[in-house]
Amino acid sequence: MWVGLGQLARVAITALTFTGFYAGGLALSWLVLPIVSLLGGGQLARTQRAQTIVRAGFRLFHDAMRWGFLLHSNPRQAPLNLPAGPCVVVANHPTLVDVTAVLAAAPTMACVVKGPLFRGLLLGNLMRQCWHIDGGMGSALDNAAVLEQAAQRLAVGTPVLIFPEGTRSPEQGLHPFKRGAFEMAVRANVPVVLLLLHCYPAVLAKTAPWYRAPATIPTHGVSVITTMAPSEFANDSKAMVAAAMRIYSSQILATSSEQPIDIS
Repeated sequence: MWVGLGQLARVAITALTFTGFYAGGLALSWLVLPIVSLLGGGQLARTQRAQTIVRAGFRLFHDAMRWGFLLHSNPRQAPLNLPAGPCVVVANHPTLVDVTAVLAAAPTMACVVKGPLFRGLLLGNLMRQCWHIDGGMGSALDNAAVLEQAAQRLAVGTPVLIFPEGTRSPEQGLHPFKRGAFEMAVRANVPVVLLLLHCYPAVLAKTAPWYRAPATIPTHGVSVITTMAPSEFANDSKAMVAAAMRIYSSQILATSSEQPIDIS
């Protein structure tokens, strides 16, 4: 029975699963999506086609992790009911698979992506075909460009996803939030949706790399916490950051006792 697999076998399955993920991403990036883009249409039509295909790939990736007893995560059963119209979606970032989990559960959405990945040879074209946003390297010019690109997406009704910590979260905690996501919302006068991502026990985290498979199957979840309107904070993005940090801190404490699935 697969349930009796030892940790070493699960590490091997993890390696195979991620190899398949990157191989699939390469095929989508440089073969499937360029062909699909030839169907024409405006920017939104092309984006929706590309993201529909990629969303299916991300769901299959999470299916593979679940079928391999690596991670209990099913974005198909956790659809994100976002507000009608444009919004900025922010989330904490406990694992390597947070982006795929959110984009597998969400409708069309532009994600702010780290510059090296956005411009990388492997998945860079996929990012561009899906009309995601180049996050740059964190310079003042890069940050201004991110705000400008986000405003373009929001202006046509596309939600923007950003992880305001800028990197993966510490285990059961948070790095300080950067203000960019909240400044986007203030400038565009759109709500901010707070998503809570949690994974217990920790895996695919800064302190729990992929080759350290825990003895139990981790559970990964995505849920909407609340929605914040800039007007509630007098259009002060700093005040929104402080409030969001307080909300996340309390929510993370509340979910830290979630029990994993025992496969021993």
